[in-house]
Amino acid sequence: MTARLVLCLALAGCDGDLRFEGPREAGPPVDSAAFECTTDTECTRENARRCDVASHRCVECGITADCEDNEICEPATKRCLRTCGETSSCPAEQPFCDPRGLCVCTAASCTSSDRRICDPTGRCVECVNDSSCSVDEPRCDLARGECVSEL
Repeated sequence: MTARLVLCLALAGCDGDLRFEGPREAGPPVDSAAFECTTDTECTRENARRCDVASHRCVECGITADCEDNEICEPATKRCLRTCGETSSCPAEQPFCDPRGLCVCTAASCTSSDRRICDPTGRCVECVNDSSCSVDEPRCDLARGECVSEL
């Protein structure tokens, strides 16, 4: 796409042939108050001290260096996952070492009263969808695996 076409589409609302179609409708204003964070300093919860600036959400990690020893930062969920192998073992909550070298849970290993579900990344969580949550906190924050009042 040429710079002229990109500019035309972005600013003037013309079609792909550079014919003017009139001004584009402005979208709703961005409500920065809806953002959980814009910097790391706004993330103060245990296990959520990094701000993912792409989603404006507080997350556990942005890079593997944010995690403990023997852990990696899983890029999709921004969570620290325990690694395993010959030199390290897995905790009781995630007792199995999968072929990727990560400690993973099973439904039977998630015994904590508030984290009884084994999610697809192999961590024990409170929820994997909204139906797992209560009326007081009806939404499932998939990145954290926690029920919240609103996303």
